[in-house]
Amino acid sequence: MTNYQNKPYDLEERTLEFAIEINIGFGIVILVLGVIFNLWFVYYCNLTKLKGFS
Repeated sequence: MTNYQNKPYDLEERTLEFAIEINIGFGIVILVLGVIFNLWFVYYCNLTKLKGFS
């Protein structure tokens, strides 16, 4: 009886941990993509400015 009662709780806890891990993973990916995009955007703007001046 106790095993049956504990199983759904364990499953729920694992699902929650898994969801948190996925959220953290997506957060890191989005953060990295954001940084790369910002760097590329700044570089691209500087390139166009240089081309405009020359």
